[in-house]
Amino acid sequence: MITDALPPTTNFGAWTETVEFSDTEDNSLIDFSIYPEITLSVIDPYSQAHVLVLTKTRGQITTPSPGVIEWYVEMGVMNGLKPGPYDVRLVAQIDTAQNLLPLMRSSISVVS
Repeated sequence: MITDALPPTTNFGAWTETVEFSDTEDNSLIDFSIYPEITLSVIDPYSQAHVLVLTKTRGQITTPSPGVIEWYVEMGVMNGLKPGPYDVRLVAQIDTAQNLLPLMRSSISVVS
């Protein structure tokens, strides 16, 4: 699981990120094709409100190759975020809410 902070991003432009994940046991790239849903949540650390939620099923998150997850947030959406720190959570889901693979528990700074 990734716990390091993501690079800062601006609320005056699009936010795109590419992250690679490998299995901790054998270091092989994780096959995300078996996960119909991947969700990224950007959370206000003070109110715990989800200020941005991206999903694979809505096309905001893609898995272009084994082990790789990419997301893209348009500038118009980023304009709605206030500058400051946010928590970031990324999970893959096979079928039920109980069957989750936590991938990231991180943070990001949004700057003007």
